[in-house]
Amino acid sequence: MNTGDLAGEQRRLAGALDGANGAFGRQVERLKRLEQMQGCLAAARERMDRSLATAANVSFVGNASMQTGRRIIQGLGGPVQQAIAFESAMSDVKKVVDFDSPEAFRQMSDDILKLSARIPMAAEGLAQIVAAGGQSGIAREELLTFAETAAKIGVAFDVSAAQSGEAMASVKTQLGLTVEETSALFDAMNHLSNNMASTAPKVLDFTTRVAADGEVKGFNATETIAFGSAMIAAGVGADVAATSFRNMGKALARGAASTPKQRAAFETLGLRAADIAKRMQEDAVGTTLDVMERINQLPAHLQSSTMSQIFGDEARAVTPLINRLDLLRESLGLVSDEQLYLGSAEREYAARAETMANNIQLMQNQMARLGVSIGEVVLPPLNDLLER
Repeated sequence: MNTGDLAGEQRRLAGALDGANGAFGRQVERLKRLEQMQGCLAAARERMDRSLATAANVSFVGNASMQTGRRIIQGLGGPVQQAIAFESAMSDVKKVVDFDSPEAFRQMSDDILKLSARIPMAAEGLAQIVAAGGQSGIAREELLTFAETAAKIGVAFDVSAAQSGEAMASVKTQLGLTVEETSALFDAMNHLSNNMASTAPKVLDFTTRVAADGEVKGFNATETIAFGSAMIAAGVGADVAATSFRNMGKALARGAASTPKQRAAFETLGLRAADIAKRMQEDAVGTTLDVMERINQLPAHLQSSTMSQIFGDEARAVTPLINRLDLLRESLGLVSDEQLYLGSAEREYAARAETMANNIQLMQNQMARLGVSIGEVVLPPLNDLLER
């Protein structure tokens, strides 16, 4: 390359570098807006401003420019990644929730970040719960209350954010409950799991499978979960308990549609299938207990065949329940009065939230909230830098 070409190339490079430095200067000005953030951001903001100011005065020549850019990206990597992750989670919220304006969406994002500072669950997890609530049709103004309740349920039941949010939304939708009524039902689940050999996640799994089935057959929501808790405590899995409960209710409510074998089995018990179906809509629990007690009073060699004729072979969890009616009565008694279980999940959450693991999670959430706040400001200028 001759001297003239070299000089021209240097002038062109110098012009480009001046433009880049000018852009950095403008971005530094934008970053000064961070002064409006909370006091806890001050130290991080000062370090970032000094780093960017230094970077703006560097002469980008050859490898030096690459090294400086790499150092900037490495320094901002944490906040940027946190901002990207939260942005992705909030995009799922935006898909299923109608916001009146961009400001309303930003307010929801801010509220979720604030909630993460109080609840030991990551902001991305809370956003997943909000998305699940939005997808199930919960009103926008109720979503934060729903998210807080579901997050506390997740901590109390020791299940993931996605699982607690989806389960709570599913049960609420199946039964047509309010957020408050759904919360009370989850209190009942927690109370049962604390007093019987049935874990909360298993009772939750059972409930999401059959909540609507129980209501159709005449059981209210707490009676349904009491049957599930008793079956699980008797030693069966949540899926087997759900199938058994569904088939049990179907057999008792079938009435005139009962098979000849079912009608004959009911007659063995001194009952009529049509009467049983009618009684199920008046008192499902009392009717079911009556049938079970009558089976239990049969000679041992007739019990198994009678149960099979009435409930079918798929209702395997009914057998241990009939043999342990005291367990079923205990389970039903635990949720017979709302005052016995209201606030149970909240108390469980409070106890678990005091653990070291959850305190560490809260600290991480605070740091993540700081990172997201910084990252959201840094992303636009960083995009400009990457383009240059």
